[in-house]
Amino acid sequence: MSKIFINHGFKCLSITTLPSLEEPSGKASASRKDLPRMIIESMCADVESVSTARLLNQIASVVVSNGLFTSAEMSRSSSLGGLIPLNSKLYSHGSNTSGQPEIETVRKLLEVKLKIDDVEDMDEAGVEAETAEKLLAGHFRFHLPGIIPPQLVILVRSPSRRSADGGDRPGKMLLFFHGNIKFLPIFTSHIQEGFDCTITDLVPDNATLQSCLDWCVVHDTLSSIGNIELWFGRLQTKGKLGTIVVHIEEKDMLEFRDAFQMEDGTDGEELSAVLNEYLASKTSISFDKLTLVKLKCQLFTLSVDGKVKFSSSMSHLGQRAKKAKGDNRLSIWWIIRRLCFVN
Repeated sequence: MSKIFINHGFKCLSITTLPSLEEPSGKASASRKDLPRMIIESMCADVESVSTARLLNQIASVVVSNGLFTSAEMSRSSSLGGLIPLNSKLYSHGSNTSGQPEIETVRKLLEVKLKIDDVEDMDEAGVEAETAEKLLAGHFRFHLPGIIPPQLVILVRSPSRRSADGGDRPGKMLLFFHGNIKFLPIFTSHIQEGFDCTITDLVPDNATLQSCLDWCVVHDTLSSIGNIELWFGRLQTKGKLGTIVVHIEEKDMLEFRDAFQMEDGTDGEELSAVLNEYLASKTSISFDKLTLVKLKCQLFTLSVDGKVKFSSSMSHLGQRAKKAKGDNRLSIWWIIRRLCFVN
């Protein structure tokens, strides 16, 4: 299932389940802990369910009300000029192309695929997570053949975590969306109206981006990271916000990594901090005081506006499956798991 993560750009949102007023802080009932699973199952388990039918009806309504059936942006073929072919089933085989199609007609032509998978929670070093509970991922994929390309909604639930007072906190949930943004409110409304939760844009902080940089550089045994771009933003220059983009060639980064590990004797978790010091010595710019807003390399792109894209240079498999298949590429699941812990 997770192959659909590869080579697609996603908007990422964070889903936070709200605590019950009847429960002590930091403790959750069994039903509350199961809420993330319930959300995923409500959207991704049964094509014939009432929930799926409602979602498809809303999708069809958005298609018609927004004129997406004639949108050049949504059309697969530029030769159509953004118009539906005259023999399209949307218009009763071309008998009437002057108006808009019926919502029910669009609904019948929509094709949908649902799936739920468990993914083992293990890091790149092969260390098991503290809990035996696995990551849970479900996807809702739909398209209108010949007109609207596949639109993807992926829900990921991280394992529940032990809080400071000994209670269990429900697992964090992420929603990944790829497609026309007009469809996104259908799914966010479904979740918010049916379950006690809030949905906000995921905003990875500076530490998250730096940890992803450290991880991919340290564990890239295939030299597949490629050249790296570090975007430092939110700079105040003459009253305007500016951006500094630092380009680092792969060979230079790997040489820097090897020298750092040999000198420091660690696994490179603070590599980005030392890199900032090195860049400062060469440019007189205090990069440690700047905000890293985007990280781009051959493996993936991640930015503070919650956008992420994984390339085929990464593996969609979990660690055990990678080992079984002899796949030495870095796994997308480490980054996804890291994003689950963004506040």
